[in-house]
Amino acid sequence: MSVDNLSRWSHAAFPSYDRDGRDVLVVVVGATFDIPLPSTTAPRPSATQPAVPLEDRYFAHAGSSGLTQVAQTAYVRPGADVYVRGSIRCEHPLTARELRLEVGELCLESWVVGDRRWERSLSGWHATEPEPFEAMPIAWERCYGGPREGRNLVGCHPPRGELAGRPLPNFEAHGALIQTPKDRRDPVGFGPVPPQWQPRLGHAGTYDESWQRDRAPYWPENLDLRFFHAAPPRLRRGCLRGGEAIVLGGFLPGPARCFELPRVRMQLKYRAREGIRRRLMRVDGLEIDLDRETVTLYARHSIDLEDGLGKFEIATLRELQDWEADP
Repeated sequence: MSVDNLSRWSHAAFPSYDRDGRDVLVVVVGATFDIPLPSTTAPRPSATQPAVPLEDRYFAHAGSSGLTQVAQTAYVRPGADVYVRGSIRCEHPLTARELRLEVGELCLESWVVGDRRWERSLSGWHATEPEPFEAMPIAWERCYGGPREGRNLVGCHPPRGELAGRPLPNFEAHGALIQTPKDRRDPVGFGPVPPQWQPRLGHAGTYDESWQRDRAPYWPENLDLRFFHAAPPRLRRGCLRGGEAIVLGGFLPGPARCFELPRVRMQLKYRAREGIRRRLMRVDGLEIDLDRETVTLYARHSIDLEDGLGKFEIATLRELQDWEADP
């Protein structure tokens, strides 16, 4: 098994199987660009091209904390995911800041608020005033949720028992801050969703005795391909083609960063039974790294291994020029 990468981008190739149990070779390309300064609009390729992530990365301990980076190991994705990782940074201490993320027609607005805690007074429980902050990590632990909230099992939620000193969410819906323990909200997060959380868990299919007897280790017959969307529902969209308007408002010091998403057109060429095939890889992931001030586009294609992995010879990756038509 060999993939000859003639491009400037990183790549990964690994065997997998599709929903029907057919062997496939998954090829993923990661193209990383520097986020331009407010005075410029054109992202440039980063000097360092990070490896395509093949393992999930967590805020703290695996399984008991939220994801900060998702492994790009899905063999397919119905649309495109958008994720943000790292820490929000301010030019000076603030108690609250409005966030706005736009990717083409996709738009998510929220507030990031300094640390607040529950405090009891004669009139009952209330939230303390937010503390000033200069940096705030994007983490599901700082969003609304908790053990009884399937969409965020590690978040801030008024637990049963003593409330004094318990934290409130730092990320909240635009114009709807939690003020009392009875307030209920939808989780507002920018990072990837683990597979054991909703709504992904509801798309995973049925793993019962029948599956163990007839299908294991392959995917269940009622698998919904939306399971492979790891972004929160409001950060999913159709595949990315390049040229989409990007707005990062409030995430980095200074004015909003506004630029157009670079166009990445990767051709995968390989030999099949019918002869040589050329396929345009679909860009189905956008990862925004605030700490590195980069954006990474992930392009993906799965090769049907009709004769098994052992007989697969070689595939070639290259970036199409502007004047070249799509294959």
